[in-house]
Amino acid sequence: MELGLGVLIAILMIGLVILLLSGMPIAFALLMMGLAGLYFLVGTPKAAAISAWNQVNNYVFAAAPLYILMGEVLHRSGLSEEIFTSLNKWLGRFPGGLIHPVIGSCAFFAAVSGSSVATAATMGRVAFPAMKQRNYNPQLMYGAVAAGGTLGILIPPSIIMIIYGGMANVSIGRLFFGGFIPGIVLALTFMTYVALWARISPSIAPASAETVSWKDRFRALAGLATVFIIMAIVFGGIYFGIMTPTEAAAIGALAALIIATVRGRMSLRLLADALWGTLIMTSMILMIIAAAAIFGYVVHFLRIPVLIMEWVGGLGVSPYTVLLFVCLLLYVLGCFIEGTSVLVILTPILVPLMVSIGFDPVWFGIIFVINIEVALITPPVGLNLFVIKGVEPESTFGQIFMGAAPFVGMMTLMIILLAAFPQLVLWLPDLAFGGG
Repeated sequence: MELGLGVLIAILMIGLVILLLSGMPIAFALLMMGLAGLYFLVGTPKAAAISAWNQVNNYVFAAAPLYILMGEVLHRSGLSEEIFTSLNKWLGRFPGGLIHPVIGSCAFFAAVSGSSVATAATMGRVAFPAMKQRNYNPQLMYGAVAAGGTLGILIPPSIIMIIYGGMANVSIGRLFFGGFIPGIVLALTFMTYVALWARISPSIAPASAETVSWKDRFRALAGLATVFIIMAIVFGGIYFGIMTPTEAAAIGALAALIIATVRGRMSLRLLADALWGTLIMTSMILMIIAAAAIFGYVVHFLRIPVLIMEWVGGLGVSPYTVLLFVCLLLYVLGCFIEGTSVLVILTPILVPLMVSIGFDPVWFGIIFVINIEVALITPPVGLNLFVIKGVEPESTFGQIFMGAAPFVGMMTLMIILLAAFPQLVLWLPDLAFGGG
């Protein structure tokens, strides 16, 4: 009996979801279903192998290990503690106390790490002891660190943006500049929410009673100097056309090594640990991309993106209605499938669809990233929830999720804001690279 195309597509997608829900690593799940599709449906594996090689052998992805190395070196050299201490002198006396330096530190650390999980884990280790000592509300402090950590993939440089840009053939530089304003606005939104809650109920997050002179505050800015230097190198080089994003990553990684050495933090052990961490993360990313290319070859062989575009075109609905359903799909999938999996599976399908109905791929990329941020703090597979649990074993998943839930609402409002005002994403890329 010959199965119809719709049944074959359903089998392929359902099989992938089942493998991912079973706990199988992303790369192996994609590879298994991709190979099954090649064997039963395509019958010509050579072209898929070439597609996988071409996808991985992409100059764009050379930036990923360099940004990862930059973040690893700066993290292991104690940058996170310095950022938190510096911002605490400026923000600790606001309603919400230490939560503000935590969210601010997440934003700053995101600018040199590119990883949500690393940002959440680092800031949790730095801030939880001080907040527990001052009897902060557990839900608030766990939720703020989990949500603040998500800024690691929205504020550039972002590894997720590099993956999206490479798979969707979208400029990494435009994505980086596109995520900057939404990332800052989202961080300020988090801090405003915390300040309002603490104003209503000061006991949940006591402000610091320490009096800090203006002299000490300005002196504390030295703790942020490293971040500003790296940001100036990376974004200044890209903005003025001196470097490509990949070249900026190389110079940024070199600068991180030099800064760690000058500050007396460099050692053979630190360098070895940073290189090992970079190797593990890069290998994982490239395996996922290669497996996704094989799976994507089958997807395109079955004409799934074209069929979806034709189906949506026949519905006669507005582009924003399509966007609404896409975001709802991403929210639901994000509850059960890790965000990177959702990205690599759906980018080849969704990007052609969204472009065909008139949306800018850079703008949609930022919307996609925020949806992945939501996936990072929603159960049952939200990675940042598990990170917080690992950093603070005394916490419960109920406390962590209840604390993170309001931040999901704020991310949703951010998506609505970007849908209403696309220039919040596109203004900086257009300024840096010109329109289009």
